Amino acid sequence: MARVTGLFKITGTIGGMNFYLDGGENLVRDAGGGFNGDAIRTKDSMVRVRENASEFGHCASVKRVFMNALHPYLSKLKGRKLHSAMTSLFVQIKNFDPVSKRGERRVSQGLTTPDGHNLLLTYSYPERFTVDQVLGNRFSVDMTTHSCSCTDFDVSKIAFPEYATHVSLLYGVVFMDFEVLEAKAFLAADYYIAKNDVNHSITLNPVAAPIGTGVRIAVMGVRFYQEVNGVLTQLEAKRGVAVLGVDV
Repeated sequence: MARVTGLFKITGTIGGMNFYLDGGENLVRDAGGGFNGDAIRTKDSMVRVRENASEFGHCASVKRVFMNALHPYLSKLKGRKLHSAMTSLFVQIKNFDPVSKRGERRVSQGLTTPDGHNLLLTYSYPERFTVDQVLGNRFSVDMTTHSCSCTDFDVSKIAFPEYATHVSLLYGVVFMDFEVLEAKAFLAADYYIAKNDVNHSITLNPVAAPIGTGVRIAVMGVRFYQEVNGVLTQLEAKRGVAVLGVDV
């Protein structure tokens, strides 16, 4: 794959070469290629391709609905890597479907298995971003009452980035119906902790009582801020979201 250098940046196809932008880089490759559409739809040799395409389309639809539900958490976390990571999550969960034949495997069935359930339960973005690790405190979630708590929150354990004076917690519960592909989020009020706060217990509950059908997913977003003249400005450092609980 070639890279484009020079003063002028080009996108599109010129002289059999395709110029495009990926991750802020201008790249170039031979135009054309790929599979023939009719061959994919009709040839026996393309059965596996059709199966993969069907399942990938399903996972992409699941990702779109889930990302929409998580918009309050992801509004500042954008880019190709986020979409790729979340699509990969649901592709992996789908692979654990124990009942459907290849080409018809579904995320909902994969979640009924311990492996599929654990993949969603341990999901975070950025990768390896966990609430416990970033805050240095362990939160527990009661999936019956939808309450999230830390009985003895130690402010000194928070690894505040440079210039950060506050951290905010955005807790919520998402009802995700993986069958009909519908989701709704129930959020708690933003909870702010100052760097000089004293240790205390924290309990977070959604403002509106969560109600709905499907899988219940408890989620926490963490954001750091700098206070200047009484105004909080969000910082880029250590911003992320993680799943805290899953009740299938």
